[in-house]
Amino acid sequence: MERNSESCRRGQQLQKTLLLLLLTAGCESSSDLAANLPLEKLPRTMARQDPQLRQELNALQQRGQLPWQWPTDSILPENNAAVLLLELFENQDVETLAADAAMVLPPAGGAYSLTDLEFAAASLEQHAQDLHRIQQAVRRPACSFGVDPSQGLLANLDFIPRVRLAVRLHAFQAAQFIGEMDRIVEAQRAAEPRGEPIAVAPAVEDVPQRKRDPLDDAVNAIGDMLQWSAWLAREPHPVCRIEAVFLRGEACRVMEQVAQHRALNQDHVRRLHAVATNVTQDWTSDADIARLDRIMGLQVYELIRAGAFDIVFSPDDAGQEQTALLRRVRRLKPEEIDRDQVFFLQCMHSLVQRSLESFPVRQRLFVEWRGDAEKRREQGEYPTIALDVALRDARRLHQLLTFDRARSEAWAVALAAAAGEPRPPFTTSPLTGEEYRLTERDDRIAVWGHGSLPDEPQRPIVVRRLATPGNP
Repeated sequence: MERNSESCRRGQQLQKTLLLLLLTAGCESSSDLAANLPLEKLPRTMARQDPQLRQELNALQQRGQLPWQWPTDSILPENNAAVLLLELFENQDVETLAADAAMVLPPAGGAYSLTDLEFAAASLEQHAQDLHRIQQAVRRPACSFGVDPSQGLLANLDFIPRVRLAVRLHAFQAAQFIGEMDRIVEAQRAAEPRGEPIAVAPAVEDVPQRKRDPLDDAVNAIGDMLQWSAWLAREPHPVCRIEAVFLRGEACRVMEQVAQHRALNQDHVRRLHAVATNVTQDWTSDADIARLDRIMGLQVYELIRAGAFDIVFSPDDAGQEQTALLRRVRRLKPEEIDRDQVFFLQCMHSLVQRSLESFPVRQRLFVEWRGDAEKRREQGEYPTIALDVALRDARRLHQLLTFDRARSEAWAVALAAAAGEPRPPFTTSPLTGEEYRLTERDDRIAVWGHGSLPDEPQRPIVVRRLATPGNP
């Protein structure tokens, strides 16, 4: 993998997902822009007198959902994991370090190579002190990077690469522990007189004073990966939530390595089940993400009213289609922008209300928007800003959100079955609307039906099935 290619891929995926994304977040010109355009207060929008727009804005204000009304968390510095993390990697290119670390992530359905294990070992040696501090940080009871939701497009998100690197250093740990367990298994097999298969490692309660188990340590590292992902998902910004989808996916790829390991025992399964269950319980509401996305949309209208077209329309996307869109937006009269924004706010209100529904239900809503917009086109009132800018990637965003939830639920269902625990109260995938299908075979337990993203094949969640009295 070429240096930074993973980082570019991640940026491209995010750009497909969310309007404007990181075009202004944390960039050098953000402070100047904030000084000239106080986006958090929406002064130009709030000064408009269109009756319908005033009604929509007043309703948001009454519900406490305008940018400056969003509640913020206050965490004591000594309890805040972010404080420790932000002290690390001074004067280092964290973006590049995180991109390089992606090379050690196991391929879907594959295993770590010796090259991967060597890279992981060398990186852990290089960042030993940083990793020690990261482990101290992740043991803290809370985490907040101080994102101000009212900043929206101007929010400083420079901490995201640090979180990404922390997650991947934990992945290095897991890889090292899995490699250590592989060597133990190989040594035991070599000691067998005729190569008979070794017995599975005993569970904790069977050996009161047993030696350290590398797979236990790997499970701990996976739990740390998922903890950072959950904390990032709770930051009040859609970009943080999207990044958490991908980081949680990396943790799941490492978890697959442990869940299918030949030395897996019942205690490992129970601990993985506890980790997966915790993920589903510590979840950020999709409705909150939709509300935060609405804040960014409101700021898009504010920028357009201020004539800041160079911020809304990236020079990197200056193709014929983008140029034509910019031309149409420039021609809009203030009254037309008002009506366009009313359409946007009505769409977002309906999306917030349906954000507890499955993606197929939300999908129908996106189709309804397009149909309504086409009717308005016939009347000369097509909502150009709403449909082609502010809501352009709403479908992709909610597809990602429901995929993330479905994947997490499927893991919880599979591990509950493997651990002999009651099935979690998840029956249908929020991504597909289909029932989760559990299959149990002699050597494995699999869950299907959770779905996949359009550019990825659907793969089942598979856990090794252990020998039991009923399953020799």
